[in-house]
Amino acid sequence: MRRKSDEGVSALARIACAISLRETLTEAKKLHENGNFAYVVRVPLELSKDYVAAAADLAEMLPGVKAFEVAAPFQTSRGKTDFGDVTTAIRNFERVLVFVPENLSIPRSVFAASDIVVDAKPIDGPIVAQALRLLDGQEYPTAAIEEMLSYPIADVVGAFRPGRTADETLARLKEAHRRYASLDDPPRVEELHGYGAAAEWALDLAADLDAWRRGNIPWAELDSGLLLSGPPGVGKSMFAKAAAKSCGVAFVASSLAQWQSRGHLGDLLGAMRATFAEAASKSPCILLLDEFDSVGDRTTFRKEEKQYCTEVIAGLLECLDGVMRREGIVVIGACDHPDTIDDALLRPGRLGTHIRIGLPDADARRGILGWHLRGVIDDAQVAAIAAECEGFSGGILNTWSKAPDDGRDAAGSLSP
Repeated sequence: MRRKSDEGVSALARIACAISLRETLTEAKKLHENGNFAYVVRVPLELSKDYVAAAADLAEMLPGVKAFEVAAPFQTSRGKTDFGDVTTAIRNFERVLVFVPENLSIPRSVFAASDIVVDAKPIDGPIVAQALRLLDGQEYPTAAIEEMLSYPIADVVGAFRPGRTADETLARLKEAHRRYASLDDPPRVEELHGYGAAAEWALDLAADLDAWRRGNIPWAELDSGLLLSGPPGVGKSMFAKAAAKSCGVAFVASSLAQWQSRGHLGDLLGAMRATFAEAASKSPCILLLDEFDSVGDRTTFRKEEKQYCTEVIAGLLECLDGVMRREGIVVIGACDHPDTIDDALLRPGRLGTHIRIGLPDADARRGILGWHLRGVIDDAQVAAIAAECEGFSGGILNTWSKAPDDGRDAAGSLSP
């Protein structure tokens, strides 16, 4: 019978995580010398349960090492992260190994109590190959495993099945990602094309968020407010989703239209505050405010609408830098017409950085089409289609190039 702590944990993942832990903690003297310690290990979110379960295997791999307590944060029924078990374990036990998903920031009290904070050694080809040998004696080529590891690690360990060859496992991974690639599951920013300065901003943000989670920099040093403008269909919303994916943080989206749909001014402001409260509950988080230019500019309001619209902007200003805009929330405002936005919303500390995205050039079009149609048509066909799509937006290319599931010719599906 499975223990509750092992629910959702695969045998292969658990063994691979145990090997990763052993290599991560090779130099952890207090562990090996049976001293008192509180070690924090940052692990991939998708394998956090596997690492917790693997701690028992780690103890068996280290003969002569005294027992230690294992702790990890948990999600409450309302989606908040609770470090109560972690702080209790650190206070009450002399030897504690703490696992924290790498998308979470480490609370100040936990950081202060810990001896070290270290990243788990990435699960690479040799580790997976060793885990497979230990699991059922199978020998897989390391080169094939490395190719598989271009996909998310949780997908990789799940794709290995008894009796399935390396070629069959790799083929299944490719097919799964071809079929389920969609705008609801965007690529990472590193895989996007045509975003220029916006992509650089997102990658810098990912590095800064990682440093903030580790406790190395304060939140005030992050560029946590971006106005993203460009013509309709260039992929502003998809960029925000991709940025959240690259940063390893939650994603929340809303707009003035959604807030207005709730009713009168009081309902609108309540919906606005609820959006920021949701983002705060999922911190760290990227909050996308779509159609941001619909908020308007107080200098252009007509007399009959001035009071209402001014209160809307005042409420948004309060959310952007008041008590609702808590540490851990990055705000991206997406718009078509940045010149119609109230200047107060665009000051430093709010949405102080402005980046404009244009229509994709030839290289970007090839990249967008190639990402969606990899393994479906060859590079020459992708280039030929991209050449015929001059003036098309990234949104159109992303929609048309989704690989169909019904066996139709993918290239044929690109015609409007």
